[in-house]
Amino acid sequence: LGYHLFDLALHIINSCLVVYFVYFLVGNQALAILVGLFFSSSFAITDAVIWSGARVDTVMFTFYILSLIAFLFFLKKECQIYYMFSILLFILSLSAKGTALALPFALFLMEKHCKPKKYINQLFKYLPFIFIVLVYIILLRYNTPENLTLAQTDISRIILNILNVPMTLFIPEGLLSVNPWITL
Repeated sequence: LGYHLFDLALHIINSCLVVYFVYFLVGNQALAILVGLFFSSSFAITDAVIWSGARVDTVMFTFYILSLIAFLFFLKKECQIYYMFSILLFILSLSAKGTALALPFALFLMEKHCKPKKYINQLFKYLPFIFIVLVYIILLRYNTPENLTLAQTDISRIILNILNVPMTLFIPEGLLSVNPWITL
């Protein structure tokens, strides 16, 4: 029961974050509430809410939407702390699930929407996100039994463990099928 209550609470938090994000992005309260209602009642995310084994999707989305919000704050207020927070939240979302790899593209589109004429000459701000994506892809690519020597296995395990440690706080142990190459 506790796992399901946590999943439901996380879904409610995510729904509120969607409302906040849409409102802060477009400035229309009615549209933000409507989008939040569609998100909260969507059948597409039912598994992530009612099955604790799919909690990785909900946790990933929490960090993903928070990263979007932090980057949006950075664009609107031009405060570097929001930028750094967005990068940290991106790493946390990737440590939950690789679906978060699309975040740099979403950030680019969001900046194009918010500042249509300024985005081309400021592409350097996406370099940390792209670097993180490349490191993640390289680790996944070379973290297979046929591609690893003993030394590479130890190094990649250490790095992947560092990425996965924050998720042990949110994902109950033993409910997910775990990559045998990642040991905590």
